[in-house]
Amino acid sequence: MKKLLFVYTIYCLFFYSISYGQVQVEKESLHISYDECEERDKIKDKGSIRFILCSESFLYKAENHSKAILPYNQIKDSLITVHEAKKKVKEYLEKVAKEFEKQAKNDFDKEITSYIKNPGTHYYNSYFNKVYVYVRENQEVGTLYEVSWEFYIE
Repeated sequence: MKKLLFVYTIYCLFFYSISYGQVQVEKESLHISYDECEERDKIKDKGSIRFILCSESFLYKAENHSKAILPYNQIKDSLITVHEAKKKVKEYLEKVAKEFEKQAKNDFDKEITSYIKNPGTHYYNSYFNKVYVYVRENQEVGTLYEVSWEFYIE
């Protein structure tokens, strides 16, 4: 019985991954404020910086990502917290599930929407156009890092 359940789960996830790519939902870019999270750490290594914000991990790699110096006034209206970013993940998955449900041809397809809304592991960067972390250097200016939002466990 366990083996049958395992095979069924793998089949559902395989079907979900094939079908999920066919659903089109507009993606946005996230600008996450480093300074808004009280539990934060910045770990620098050769050519990379790992930002740990409220138990989430964001990785900047110089060879893969961009960075820019920006005035705070230019970006302050688009900055969000990590908690708001997590809400945007949930909103995005809800939109995808709704679109998938519209295209569903039978009950089995509609059942897949629960996997879309609550995936076991999040692949955050595939949900958004780009993800950035903004670190204020002083009251007037800061650095905007393009990052990969990684699955992280404390």
